[in-house]
Amino acid sequence: MDGKTGDATFGKVKVNGEQGTVGGLTNTTWDPNNYTSGQAATEDQLKVVDKKVEDLGSTMGKGYTFAGDSGFVNKKLGDTVKITGDEKNITTSVTKDGDLKVELNKKIEVEQITSEKMILKNSDGSTTDVGSTLKEHSEKIEENAQSIKKGLNFAGNNGPVVNKQLGDTMSIKGKEGVSEEDAQSKYDTENVVTMTDKDGNLWIKLAKNPKFNSVEAGDGETKVTIGNDGVKIGDKTYITKDGLNANNQKIVNVADGKIEKDSKDAVNGGQIHNIVQDINNSIHQTNHRIDKLDDRMHRGLANSAAMATLEFMEIGINQATVGAAVGAYRGNQAVAVGVQAAPTENTRVHAKVSVAPSRDNTETMAGVGASWRFNWK
Repeated sequence: MDGKTGDATFGKVKVNGEQGTVGGLTNTTWDPNNYTSGQAATEDQLKVVDKKVEDLGSTMGKGYTFAGDSGFVNKKLGDTVKITGDEKNITTSVTKDGDLKVELNKKIEVEQITSEKMILKNSDGSTTDVGSTLKEHSEKIEENAQSIKKGLNFAGNNGPVVNKQLGDTMSIKGKEGVSEEDAQSKYDTENVVTMTDKDGNLWIKLAKNPKFNSVEAGDGETKVTIGNDGVKIGDKTYITKDGLNANNQKIVNVADGKIEKDSKDAVNGGQIHNIVQDINNSIHQTNHRIDKLDDRMHRGLANSAAMATLEFMEIGINQATVGAAVGAYRGNQAVAVGVQAAPTENTRVHAKVSVAPSRDNTETMAGVGASWRFNWK
């Protein structure tokens, strides 16, 4: 030990008083789990500690980087890290004990769930493979979506096929311009039914024997109305329960009706014409016969006049006399001749012939007579 320089050696330990250093110490490493309290530290040990402090400072200077499923954020010591939910399905809170609590709402709202393997445990202990179920449902949903995209096709007896998508309006129209009030009061479904067949067709059917309060066809003066009051054309009624009113119109194309006893058939103009012709022919023939009879009667009266005018002279037994006369009546003339004889004193025999000629024929009148004379007492 040198009192002047202050140097001293204690075994392996050397003290340099001039430089103020101590060397030869053996505690050159630092074990925090195995150290001696009150023992001086060597530079080696301080270097190790300094390195650790330096490394710690460098590490602390980098702060903390928090990474999510996408993106990240870096926070320095002393900065506040805010952990928030989406305000719909996830909420965060700090408990009174200072714990950070992340909660999932009991009722969640999601736009899409994708997972190949997701198992849910049910309240009864059973499990559900959500992934498989979702996949199966997703396939069905996709299949349904494709079917829905096809929409519905509507086809009539004629015209193009109409396609309507889900949500589109399919208009099935009848008469245009009908008010709701008229639709309620003037239209009904009594004569219309709908049915489907085995091929999936929807049929709208009208009754074979429909019932209507009235039926209208056409318009104006030619409009035909059939109703409870009868059959009308324009504003005139032609047929009612009481009978037929032709309203001064002709009824045409009437078939020949039976003309016989007890027949109630209507007859047509042709049949009446034939009847009139037959009557006219009969009248003509009757008139002809009457005219002929009248002519013959006139000539007969002329013959009668001629024969009435013919007289004979008084004659004796075995004598004869001849006479002639002319008669006329309404333009007809006749000539009469006669002879009378007396074969005995009391017997007379006479004969007369009268002729009235004409263009068609000649009317002849003749007569033979005899007379007797005798005494009563």
